[in-house]
Order: sequence, then structure tokens, then C-alpha cells
Amino acid sequence: MKKKLLSVVLAGMMVAATLSGCGSNTKETEAVTEAATEAVTEAATEEVTEAATEAETEEVTEAATEAETEEVTEAAEETEEETEEVTEAAEETEEETEAVTEAAEETEEETEAAETEAAEEVTDYTLKEGVLMVGMEIGYPPMEYFDEDGATPIGFDVEVATALADVLGLELELVDTAWDGIFAGVTTDKYDCIISSVSYTEDRNDTYLLSSAYVANAPVIVVPNDSEIADIMDLEGMSVAVQMETTADYLIQEYIEDGLDTDLRQYEKVINAFDEIKAGRVDAVCTDSVVASYYLGDDASDYKTVWQSDEKEPIVICMKQGNDALAEMINEGMAELFENGTMAELAVKYFGTEDVIDGLAEGFGAE
Repeated sequence: MKKKLLSVVLAGMMVAATLSGCGSNTKETEAVTEAATEAVTEAATEEVTEAATEAETEEVTEAATEAETEEVTEAAEETEEETEEVTEAAEETEEETEAVTEAAEETEEETEAAETEAAEEVTDYTLKEGVLMVGMEIGYPPMEYFDEDGATPIGFDVEVATALADVLGLELELVDTAWDGIFAGVTTDKYDCIISSVSYTEDRNDTYLLSSAYVANAPVIVVPNDSEIADIMDLEGMSVAVQMETTADYLIQEYIEDGLDTDLRQYEKVINAFDEIKAGRVDAVCTDSVVASYYLGDDASDYKTVWQSDEKEPIVICMKQGNDALAEMINEGMAELFENGTMAELAVKYFGTEDVIDGLAEGFGAE
């Protein structure tokens, strides 16, 4: 700007000098000088204006740039802070997710372990994994017998076995077995236990592992209504039918050994014994009280119970000697059936009364 202003001044001076040297008059000289001065002034003003404008522009630009830079920097810092917060939140969420996942995995592992342990506890003592195999002589109403279709097992013991397997978390498999071989079957691992009107005796208790009693029972003598038999000793000279290898069979044999002269007729199934008395081919039947009250069915009005043993023979579940784990679980399962009312319901259904199970729950530790 200084160079431009100087050029203008010099030009004006040169013009004035030229005019003076040429003999121009004073007015012309003054006019030229005035013109030069104006030119100088105008040039100077433009220079100053341009300089001021450039300076202001630079200041505004610098200020704007600085402001924008600060804003951008602040925005960047805020973004960075937000990014850090989001990152921290994401990390926390990830940690929480990992914690939840770990907790879920631990819970799943604990559940699987518990289920495995429970399954092992149940299946360790059964012959088939997840199955309770029960030996049963299906021909002893109302305890165990076939329905009218001749194929479906029904009866008190069948329902007890079904309910027991259910509370133990096992499937039930019934193994129909002739009574004279049923105890050999449990000792040779053909099934886990016998639930088939097994009466408690000291000999059986010494040979097998027996549960607590789940039904009260005693041997009885059944005769036609017109019979003169009123006591077991009245069987002298008479015939009596029993199911072989049962406590009724053993009882009559003991009386015979003690001098009772009676004709003992042994049959494979108790139904055969009742068929014989109904046909008039024997004078009496000796059997369990829980069976006698049911088995006569529609013919019950034609027969009567005349004698009952003073020695009770409660019905128990029979297992192989040494299978303590199975016995423990069966007793626990039976306790649950007493506590939840299943046993009472079944007693009323098949015997018409709860008397047959009265006082037996305590034997299983049921409340």
C-alpha cells in the first residue's frame, strides 16, 4: 500500500513540475496540484479502506475459524466423552450379560446335576434304567387280576404299584409270575420287587428284604351259609381248599401236623379254590381276609366267614436281600402315598373301608 501511495504522490509532483517548467500560469498549476492531491487522497483512502477491510476480514476469519475450531474441538471432546460413556455402558452390559450367562449356565449345570443325581439314585437299584419291574401273580382279586378283556391287569396291588412307580419317577413293568415261583424270581433278578399280596412271616423276613406293611390282613375260613363249620377245628373230617405256597396253605399244614385230620386241597390260583366251593366239591376255603370279602362277589350272600386267625399277617412288599437302597426308596414312596391320600382312596375303592390300612402309615414314617 505504501508503494502505491508513493507512486501517486510522485506522479502528482511530476505533473506539477512539468506544468511549472512549461510556463503554465498559477491557476493551472493550482488546478493540477489540486487534482494531484485529490488523486493522492483518493488513492490513500482506497488503500486504507482495502487494508482495513483485509484486516477486518482476516480478524473475522481468524475469529470464525477459532470459534469453529473450538466448537468442533468441544463437540469432538463431547463425542469422545459420549463414546467413552457408551463404551463403558456397553462394557458394563457385556459384563452383566456374561454374569447372567454364567449364572444361567451354573443353574443349568446344577439342575442337570440334580436331575442326574436323582435319576442315579432311582436307577442305581433297579434292574432296568428308569423302570420299576414288579413281580405279580395276576389272579388274586381284588388285589391283582385281569379285567374282563383278559389282558389288562387291575386291582388294589396293581394301582398301588402304579402309584408307587409314579412317585419314584419310574415307569412300571408288571411281570406276571406263577405264585409257586414268584420268590425265586426276585432272588434271581427277574424283577426288582414283589407287590402281590405277600403276607409277612418270620421265615420270609429272614430270607428276603421286606417293607413295612401296607395292608392289614389275616387268614380266614369261608364256608357256605348252611355249613355247620364254625371254627378251624371243625374242619376235622372235612375238605378245605387253599392256594398253594400261601400263608393259608402253610397254616392248614401246621394244623395238620398238630393232629387236625382234614383233606387239604391245593390249587395254583385262589380263583380255583373258590370255584371248588361254589361247585360244592370242597367244604371250606382258607384265604386272606382282604380276598375273602371280595372274591365271592355276587355269591357273597351264600357264604360266610366263620373264623379269623388271631395272628395278623400284614401284606408287605418283598425285595431281594441286601437291596437296601431299593427298600429305602420304596418305603419313602409308600410314605408319600399314605400322606397324599392315595392309600385311603384305594382302600375304600377295593375294600369299602379304610380299616385295612388303619395305623400302617407310621411304619413308613408317614405323618
